[in-house]
Amino acid sequence: MPHVRSRDATIYYEIRGRAGPPLVMVRGFASSIRSWNGVDHDLAADHVTVALDNRGIGRSSSPSGTYSVAVMAEDVLAVLNDAGVDSAHVMGTSLGGMIAQELALRHPRRVRSLTLAATTAGKKRGMTLRPKGVLAIAAASLMPAPLRSRLTALATLSADARRTRPALVDYRTGVLRRNPTPLCGLIGQAFAIFGHRAGERLARINVPTLVIHGDADNLIDHQHAEHLA
Repeated sequence: MPHVRSRDATIYYEIRGRAGPPLVMVRGFASSIRSWNGVDHDLAADHVTVALDNRGIGRSSSPSGTYSVAVMAEDVLAVLNDAGVDSAHVMGTSLGGMIAQELALRHPRRVRSLTLAATTAGKKRGMTLRPKGVLAIAAASLMPAPLRSRLTALATLSADARRTRPALVDYRTGVLRRNPTPLCGLIGQAFAIFGHRAGERLARINVPTLVIHGDADNLIDHQHAEHLA
């Protein structure tokens, strides 16, 4: 599978499907391609999917220092260019949704539509992320790798999901264990999240946009979806 150079990072991506419109898939904080839980394979039945590991995670490189959503949007653009995709539908979840917003704002001709899941515009008032979830992930980042994977998986799933779908907890733990995130990657991505501010610019986006959110989200309150919409 290919890599592409984007500024100070090397970005890994995968292409699936042979027919249908292109669909770019961008995951969230500390989440690699494997965190799509097979959704990328399912969507490849009707699309040519282009899924990537953001800088700081998976098989992409993890430059030291802070990241920004703007720079991460340019990473997606580098992938589009390298894959020979002129324009695509773009789906992003959590941090990936922030990146998708920025891509549409900076390069509107490259985006056909947006699907924004469990994400935020980074509005000025209120917390972008729920403190409890952030503290849990921060504490997990200081633990040995196996325990860190388990605690991060638990922190990103709702209490109901943890209780009724233990297999999902095990799957998420396995994904995180096989795709460990360097501490510098976690720090860089966290800075990108807290620096994201698109609320006052969203009216410039004129492509069809679907906003999806769960009301049990541990990290980003679903009220952010109302603001986005």
